[in-house]
Amino acid sequence: DATLYSGASALDFVDNFGTSLIGALADCRGPPPSIGSCRPRMLILHGEAADSSVMTLSLQVTGWHQLLSTFVDLVFVDAPHMCSPQPELYPGLATRGKYDRSSYCSWGLGETGDDESANARLATTLEYVEAVVAASEVEAIGGMCDGALVAALVAARKPHLRWYLNIAGPSRSR
Repeated sequence: DATLYSGASALDFVDNFGTSLIGALADCRGPPPSIGSCRPRMLILHGEAADSSVMTLSLQVTGWHQLLSTFVDLVFVDAPHMCSPQPELYPGLATRGKYDRSSYCSWGLGETGDDESANARLATTLEYVEAVVAASEVEAIGGMCDGALVAALVAARKPHLRWYLNIAGPSRSR
């Protein structure tokens, strides 16, 4: 049920923002030569202390997975760094036993340390996601929370990405 994740649902999005994104996703201007079909692929990046299975479940219970899958093939990937669980970020999943691993994945944005190590983590993260973008031939990128921030950075650096989707992005202070 939708209480597993407390973010905005896909229906809330459509109600609040109309169908502009849906129209843009449906506006297929021809396939990239390497894909061979009109159906674009969107890379989805999970939030902090999560993984691709947590992200998939979060999108499913909020209706985002069904909505987006109507127009794009979704590609999920795990972040390159490991971290401890943070059940306070996923209380609905945690109370139902759906967030119970001993470690999860991180984009390395929230970790403390000096500027040099923070910059190194960010460089590793961007290099990793950009390699995934190249290998998976995606045309769009999006994410939730810290994943949305990483997706925005990659989208700004990769002009061939036609769409960027921010689902519950982090606060401006991040």
